[in-house]
Amino acid sequence: LLAKLSGNTASGLPARQRVRTASRLKKTPGRLDFQRGVLQRNADGELEVTTTGHQGSHIFSSFSLGNCFIVLERDRGNVDVGEW
Repeated sequence: LLAKLSGNTASGLPARQRVRTASRLKKTPGRLDFQRGVLQRNADGELEVTTTGHQGSHIFSSFSLGNCFIVLERDRGNVDVGEW
């Protein structure tokens, strides 16, 4: 609301991009999962995402290390390096 009142015309919705993983992501199928991650460009200039490490709610350092959320579909299991 404050951004809109300040004249910001952006939609306010976060951008979603489909990128490859540069680290293994652990996930149990059966629920939608949001993991904290770091989105960056690799040596070839392509976007890739890595995990911030352990994802427990008590690990506050991973919040400050991350710059994105990794959205893993409900039926998805573990994600290996290089997968989408």
